[in-house]
Amino acid sequence: MFKMFALEPEIYIPKVLPGAVKSFVNLQGDGGPGTLRLITFSVDKLPDTSVVEKLRCQIKFEISPDERTICKRSCNAYAIDDVKVKEDEIRAGLEKTMQVFYGSFKLYEAYALANPDA
Repeated sequence: MFKMFALEPEIYIPKVLPGAVKSFVNLQGDGGPGTLRLITFSVDKLPDTSVVEKLRCQIKFEISPDERTICKRSCNAYAIDDVKVKEDEIRAGLEKTMQVFYGSFKLYEAYALANPDA
């Protein structure tokens, strides 16, 4: 799954999440450690974005002491100019993004199990 999600997302995201991505751009690096990628998602595939101008997520993979992979995610949402967002709406949005993120991992897991040579 690490290979599919982190090393070759331009190959596997279209297979796992068809139509979800508009473009992939390497901002820094060649795909190895330290690479920064800009992945632009199709807005119609995301949760309600009526007050969001942009959403920036960072996903970082680290190795654990027992040599497993730890995935850390952080997201920042930027509201459209002068839109006031209540704290309960922020918490609800964070919960939605966590569900989407977790759901994506479950789809990757299912794809990996169905395609062990991927």
